[in-house]
Amino acid sequence: MIVVSNYKWLRISGYEFSHKSAMGQKIQRTTGVKLGKADGKFVKEKVDYAIGGIPPVGHNEPLETLLDNDLKNYDIIWAAAGTPFAVFQLKPADLEPLTKGKWIDLSEEI
Repeated sequence: MIVVSNYKWLRISGYEFSHKSAMGQKIQRTTGVKLGKADGKFVKEKVDYAIGGIPPVGHNEPLETLLDNDLKNYDIIWAAAGTPFAVFQLKPADLEPLTKGKWIDLSEEI
């Protein structure tokens, strides 16, 4: 998920969500960044990948990345590999050094 706030990019690895959802509000409270969803055209212009195919690495400019702590519950995860039709596998522990991301609790209480 790529979101934009005042020209600041923020990539959320893990779940799809709405910036108005409980998870979106939690991110805003935790980071202080006001979120808004970027549309497909905007994303393609900025990162040169289509929504659904944005890989965690290989960008022309750095993207601030938040990593969902729940991803650590899996031995193997799958990430987009440049198109909505290609993925690659990696371990959750690989995400932080690859993306320079920050782990954050995104779980929603039920």
